[in-house]
Amino acid sequence: MDRNLRKQLGIRNQLGTLTGLFVLSKVFKWVYLISEKGKKVGILGAYAWEPGNHAFITMVIWKPEDRSKGSGTRAIGLITRELSTRNLCREFFVEVKKTNTRAINFWKKNGFKAAGMNDEILTMRLAETSETAGNNHGPVD
Repeated sequence: MDRNLRKQLGIRNQLGTLTGLFVLSKVFKWVYLISEKGKKVGILGAYAWEPGNHAFITMVIWKPEDRSKGSGTRAIGLITRELSTRNLCREFFVEVKKTNTRAINFWKKNGFKAAGMNDEILTMRLAETSETAGNNHGPVD
């Protein structure tokens, strides 16, 4: 996990990373580890989920060298398709800082569109849950 991400999450060292993951699992309704070629590269989870209705999701790929390789897109596609197919969730939302253009572009590429905004946060909604942009699904643990 890179230093900036550890700082944002309040994690100080490797032991802190494990503690951070434990805390995340208690905060989120569900959390999946994202794997790429057997290596754990990030997490995908919901911090607000009303079963059968909607979920607010978030994703983090820990190290910069593991980003922009498609694992996030595959994870998003897999989770949104599975939850919507099983009628566990109809709508998916993300919240992104308005200044984070890289994240906004990522979510747009994956089928999310602006749904609302306040002073600092853009809320985006997945346009269609049955056919998302992430059609090449990789492993999600």
